[in-house]
Amino acid sequence: MKDVLLPIGSVFKAKEPGGSTESEAAIEYIIIGKRAINPNTMRAWDYIVVPLHEGFKNEYTKHREEWENNAVYFNHIDIEEIVKQTSCEAD
Repeated sequence: MKDVLLPIGSVFKAKEPGGSTESEAAIEYIIIGKRAINPNTMRAWDYIVVPLHEGFKNEYTKHREEWENNAVYFNHIDIEEIVKQTSCEAD
């Protein structure tokens, strides 16, 4: 069965979720996971991504005493442009 979602490692452009304006520029993201559940909201998403030019960041915030990362959750419908689609993943 062919997967309809983009493979891990693919790059796409989309506006940041919850962005403030329509004129806001799209950001390039790289897919690091598919069919993910956000553990904070328990909501299912098509992709977990990070900004392409930052990569994954995981930082400890002392004042909140917890780890925070820059992973973002997206659905396929929110993609504005596919920049690079990697080859199919191994089964």
